[in-house]
Parts: sequence; C-alpha cells; structure tokens
Amino acid sequence: MTDLFGAAEARAQQKREKEEKDGTITLQNNALVDLLEERKKMRETAEAIEEQWKFEIDRAFWYVQQIANEFGRNVKEITYNGEVAFIARDTEAVRVYLGKIRDMRDLQRAIARLMNCAMGC
Repeated sequence: MTDLFGAAEARAQQKREKEEKDGTITLQNNALVDLLEERKKMRETAEAIEEQWKFEIDRAFWYVQQIANEFGRNVKEITYNGEVAFIARDTEAVRVYLGKIRDMRDLQRAIARLMNCAMGC
C-alpha cells in the first residue's frame, strides 16, 4: 500500500517539475491571475471616478465662493471633508452639514445649502 502512495507522490512531483521547467501556467493559476488583474482594473477605475467626482465638488464649491464674493460676503475659503463644509469669512466661520455627496442631485442640494449659508440668509 505504501508503494502505491509513494508512486503517486513521485508522479505528482515529476509533473510539478515538468510544469516548472516548461513554465506553463495551469488553468487554475491562469484563472486566478485573470481575477486579480480584473480586480486591479476595477479598483483603478473606481479610484479615477472618485478623484474626478472630488474635482467636480471642489469646482462647484469654488463657484459658490466666487458668487458670494461678488455679492460682498467676503468668503475666504470653502472646505469640505466628506460630510461637513466649512465657510470661512473675514469675521466668522460657518459649519454646514451636507452629508455624503454621491450624485449630481446631492451636489445640487449641497450647493443650494452653501449658497444660503454663504449669503447669510
């Protein structure tokens, strides 16, 4: 019985050595590599989309600042940390809870709230 297991082990070892020598990738390894590459691409595209969305939010808040300054409110800076926006003026700072901005509708609501607070109404 031990000879049967020993022979099977020897054949498996020879097969592994042959695959290592040939440099072939088995079906299991190839599928794993494909899955890892796919996840990497998905992560990169998600990061690119998130970065673009952060840029759009910052740009919209910059326009709110410019409009408020045109009406004489002297807004120095608007910062956003993911849920709360801070409007810094000459004499005061205003904290505005906006929540997470996930889509264009959320951005529109956030801009409306910021304009209202920046103008002092």
